[in-house]
Amino acid sequence: AWVALIGALMVLFLASIALGSVWLPPHRIISVLLHTNGGDETARTIVWSVRLPRTFTAIVAGAALSVAGLLMQTLFRNPLADSSILGVSAGASLGVAIVVLGTSSSIAVIGRYSGATAIHVTVASAIGSSVVLALVLAITQRVESQVTVLVAGLMVATIVGAGVSLLLYFSSLDAARNFATWSLGSFRGTTWDEVVLLTIATALGLVIAVALAKNLDGLLLGDRYAVSLGMNLRVVRTLTIVAAALCTGATTAFCGPIGFIGIAVPHLARGVLRQGRHRVLVVGTALLGACLALFCEIVAQWPGDDRVLPINAITAMLGGPVVLSVLLRGRRVQ
Repeated sequence: AWVALIGALMVLFLASIALGSVWLPPHRIISVLLHTNGGDETARTIVWSVRLPRTFTAIVAGAALSVAGLLMQTLFRNPLADSSILGVSAGASLGVAIVVLGTSSSIAVIGRYSGATAIHVTVASAIGSSVVLALVLAITQRVESQVTVLVAGLMVATIVGAGVSLLLYFSSLDAARNFATWSLGSFRGTTWDEVVLLTIATALGLVIAVALAKNLDGLLLGDRYAVSLGMNLRVVRTLTIVAAALCTGATTAFCGPIGFIGIAVPHLARGVLRQGRHRVLVVGTALLGACLALFCEIVAQWPGDDRVLPINAITAMLGGPVVLSVLLRGRRVQ
């Protein structure tokens, strides 16, 4: 399984660089990567400025969302939980809505935000997700029940979503269209600086998740059993939420809200690896999430075609059947 996952990631990595509106044969890609392509400026620009940032963004975002979904499913012992259950994605959407819908006259969008607008959108998304995270963490410090935290997160997401709806209602048609474009999600248009920031935030979340592996195994056995093992539930719960929020907030800031990956991939990873230990599941889920995100990115732009499909449409078509199968089986997280 590990060999298959790593092999699939390598194949999809190369395919993501080679495929697109312009086909790049393997020898041109290798020469560009090794800086032996001489005067082939076109290939160098395509690979280093467009396809490599896009590919790394998909890899990191897929891993981040998948691990965040795994953490939430374990924390709440709910097979249909994902990072959006905390309201972090909704907070990011509210921040972007305030910027986009509040300054609609100065924003023009073609596929993705660029220039100063990209900075505004990214900062607004990060601030929005951070505010909601702080609110959720404050709630976790006041209650003991996991169910209460779950309901509180859903209520925060609902309230924030209502704010976004009000902004959309009073906005112009162009502003609403711009916000809708962002909400479709995209791994494209990121710069190398953004890729670095996304990678750092995701790496912090993954390190926390790996460090909590044994505690997460204990959570699946119930709160009383976890306490009997000497676990501090409040600390573990807080760190789990922080790790999931880091992964989700960073991804939403740079890629928009990406759906279904966080729900579907943990279940696929359990089936592929046939493991319930989180020390194995965290790494396997990250690899499988990176593969799935890369595959969705490749499918989004059919080779030789300039049109790009929304990423959320592709993830929904792939992740939807997985969620349905979980519902039909009545499968529990274990």
